Amino acid sequence: MTLVKQLSVMVENRVGRLAEVTGTIGEAGANILGFSIAEGENFGIVRFILDRTDEAYAALKANGHTVSCSDVIALPIEDNPGGLHRVAARCAQLGVNIAYAYAFRKGDGAVLVLKADDALRSISLLKGDGFQPLDKKDLV
Repeated sequence: MTLVKQLSVMVENRVGRLAEVTGTIGEAGANILGFSIAEGENFGIVRFILDRTDEAYAALKANGHTVSCSDVIALPIEDNPGGLHRVAARCAQLGVNIAYAYAFRKGDGAVLVLKADDALRSISLLKGDGFQPLDKKDLV
């Protein structure tokens, strides 16, 4: 299995809240490898890929944050025009529904983090098609 753990933190949409969350993560000794922020009217969801997920989760909970942990898929993609499209189009052809996604640069390429409806089935389909999903150790 090649699933990566992601933390999602519900954050009030006000000054300083992101700093509180990232400060807690840093104090837990966790390094942020990738993140995204989805905005709502009064709240946002900040999603993190971390090197020390368990420690950050415990620290965020202890500090009263609303946090959850979920499985996502991390795929290497080419960092050039059409790189994302090639992966998105192939996922569509394979029947992999992407609920949400974000990306970050790594080395000469990029990593696409995606949440699929059925992560285990999606991993199986992607691997069968020649994709090489990354483990957390590949992201550090």
